[in-house]
Amino acid sequence: MSFYIGEQLSLDEINRKSFRSAAELCRLNPAMAMKRLDRLADKFENCLREAGRRLSDQGLPGVDGIMDNMLQSAGYRQLFSN
Repeated sequence: MSFYIGEQLSLDEINRKSFRSAAELCRLNPAMAMKRLDRLADKFENCLREAGRRLSDQGLPGVDGIMDNMLQSAGYRQLFSN
């Protein structure tokens, strides 16, 4: 799967500035795009935790570790770290 966000191809390099740049390239209102990004990102961690809880409740082993790794590398905090 490939993607291109704000002139970035690497997932490790994508940050808030990348999304703002992509909004501008698409001629979208950057403030509106960032507001939507914030709402989506804010819900991501809660949804991931809920999905992990459900899988764990069904007996899938190792879910907590997988979920923690995902939050460390792809959670909302990650958008602000680079």
